[in-house]
Amino acid sequence: MRKIFSLLPAILLALIAVGQDDIEVFGVMKDMDSGKTLVEGTVKVVDMLDTTFILTRALDSGGKYALRVPYDRKLLIHFDSPGMMGKQIVLDTRGVPKGDREGGHGMNVNATCIMPMLGVDYQLVEHPFAIARFDATNGSFAWDMRYVEEQKAAQLKLLEEHRAKRKELGLAK
Repeated sequence: MRKIFSLLPAILLALIAVGQDDIEVFGVMKDMDSGKTLVEGTVKVVDMLDTTFILTRALDSGGKYALRVPYDRKLLIHFDSPGMMGKQIVLDTRGVPKGDREGGHGMNVNATCIMPMLGVDYQLVEHPFAIARFDATNGSFAWDMRYVEEQKAAQLKLLEEHRAKRKELGLAK
């Protein structure tokens, strides 16, 4: 009988989590150069419209994170690891019809961080790499591909400069 009662809180918490009407953002952070999972890092969320809403989560031992964010916000999500250049995205949770909120949404966002090299201009990482918004045609969140395409050339240029510097320093794979 004690076992049943000790399991009851866990079952109730699981049922509450499944029925929540919010957005679960989850994923893994990796080192872009090595491809290895980062075990030390944070994911920080700031509401761009009301900076009083701030949420921070540490990576678990497997480099994974999971957090829940509300609707009706424009969120800047920053991925960071000590000694590395972080990355940020925007998740715009505004404009989701009430009927589409039932049960919530999920979004898998895997991120990579990069070890900075002297002589490479990393100003690009100060801007979001991507923007996601609700897409009413399919009832889910989707990346703004026009924004991604606009950023792509600059991101590729930065990546080429970074890799060239790593090769010059004898750090390339």
